[in-house]
Amino acid sequence: SNKITLDQHEVILLPNHSITLTPSAAVMPQSFTVNSSDPTVAAARVMSGKVQVVGINEGTARITVNAADGSAEPATCLVTVYTETGDVNMDGFTDISDVSQLIDFLLGNEITNFKEANADLDGDGEVGISDVSALIDLLLTS
Repeated sequence: SNKITLDQHEVILLPNHSITLTPSAAVMPQSFTVNSSDPTVAAARVMSGKVQVVGINEGTARITVNAADGSAEPATCLVTVYTETGDVNMDGFTDISDVSQLIDFLLGNEITNFKEANADLDGDGEVGISDVSALIDLLLTS
C-alpha cells in the first residue's frame, strides 16, 4: 500500500516559530491535506507541496498529513510547543525585551502577551523585582 512519510516524526517548537515538514510517498499524491489535533497549540497548512507548522501555545498536537484523494496512508508528526523561563513576552527568545515587559508588568502598564509562569525566575510563586534581577543575571550569563 502507498504510505505518506514525513522527514520528521517529532518536533519541538517555540510559540511564533515554524518548521517545514516534507511529505513523500512511493506514488506521490497530487495534493495533500493537513490537520492539527489541537489548532490552539500548533497550526499547519500545505504550501507548495510541503507542510508548514507554526507553534502557537504550550502543549502537544499531532499533525496529520493525508493524500487529498485518499490514495495513500496518512503520516503524523508530534509537535511539542514550549516556552522558556525568561521569555515573558512569548516571542520565542529570552532577551532585553523581556526585561522591559517584566518592568512594565510590575509598574502596572498595559501589556500584551505576558506569560507569568515564565516571569517567575526565582521560583517563589510571585512575579516581583527579584525576578527582574534574576532575568538580567540570566541574560548576562547566557
